[in-house]
Amino acid sequence: MGNSISNSQNDQTSPVKRDVSIERAEKEKQCECLHAKMQECMETHSDYYHPIFAAAREAGDKAIHREVQAFIIPSSVGRDLKEWS
Repeated sequence: MGNSISNSQNDQTSPVKRDVSIERAEKEKQCECLHAKMQECMETHSDYYHPIFAAAREAGDKAIHREVQAFIIPSSVGRDLKEWS
């Protein structure tokens, strides 16, 4: 009987923890909103932000290219081919 009471008390979230969770969720939502506004502004003024977009696109393209190369041509395949030559 005592266990069921203590277990039910453990299942309940304290008001302090709940308040922190709510505050964190509100801050995350606010950040998402600000990020969306910033993205919209940058797209609206793309002529000004073009260098930033180009750099981000180039960095992303290079990262994708490295990942594809690593997937298609693993280093062990190169070693095997050299051994067969």
